[in-house]
Order: sequence, then C-alpha cells, then structure tokens
Amino acid sequence: MVFFKMSKYLPIENIIYKTNLSKEQVIQRLTENIETKKSFGIYSKPYIGKIMGNHFEIERAISYRNSFLPQIKGEIYSEFNRTKIEVYMRPHLFVLFFMVIWLGGISMGCLVTLSVLFTGKFEPPFLIPFGMLIFGIALLYGAFKTESAISKRDLMKMLDAEIEK
Repeated sequence: MVFFKMSKYLPIENIIYKTNLSKEQVIQRLTENIETKKSFGIYSKPYIGKIMGNHFEIERAISYRNSFLPQIKGEIYSEFNRTKIEVYMRPHLFVLFFMVIWLGGISMGCLVTLSVLFTGKFEPPFLIPFGMLIFGIALLYGAFKTESAISKRDLMKMLDAEIEK
C-alpha cells in the first residue's frame, strides 16, 4: 500500500482494471492487439510484446523514437464474475538510471550553488543548475505521463475495462 502512495511521486503507474470479460476473452483481446518485436519497426498492431500465460509485457508500437515510452507489465486474474488486470508502467530501466545519475549530478550542483549563496559571492549564472533540475524533472514526468495516459486509454478501450479507484 505504501508503494501505491509513493508511485504518485515517481514516474511509474500502478493501475488496476476491471472488466466483465472473462480471463480468456481478455487474453484473446490482448493477442489480437499485440505482435512480437521485429528488427524493423513496421507494425500492423498497436502494441508489441508478448503474452506468457496470465502475464504480459508490452509497449506501444510507434514509428518514432521515444525514450519515455512506458514499458507495460500486467497480470490477469479471475475475480467472481469479473476479470481484474493489474498493470505496472514505467520508463525503460536505462532511462531511469540515466535520469537518476543526471538529476543527482544537477542536485549536487544546486547544493554547491546554495553553499555559494551563504558566502555572499552569488552571481545570476549560479541559477542554471536549478533551471536544469526543474527542466529534467518536468521532462521525465511530462513525457512519461503523456505517454502513459495514451496507453491507459488504449487498454481501457481494448479490454472494455474501467480503472478501479
């Protein structure tokens, strides 16, 4: 439960979909909309990835490069007369690693700038690290959240599902 609360501050999405479709129908709908990854990026279906039993790993099939495209993992459960699909979205691990290193370095620059502030030798260019930090965070969250919103909408439509609150 703590992870779900923390996820609103991290560039990840934890979503639970509920649908009246059976587990088999959900898997069939996913199969109809997913194809395996090819070496050349021309796809006829909206998602690429794989389905392994009740689990799936997918990403949106796009014709351009987007480092912030969500990597989507999901698990399908039968629940009484409904089906529940738990979905986890995050940027690619390399992107997260790069952003942690980059934002960490920029944060160190901000700390150095703050220490300079207390010595009285402040100059306007010292604000650059703060601008870079704000830009980096906005880029990470803005690009990821924009792409994840598209995938959330697609999955709702594809699975005839609603997001559990």
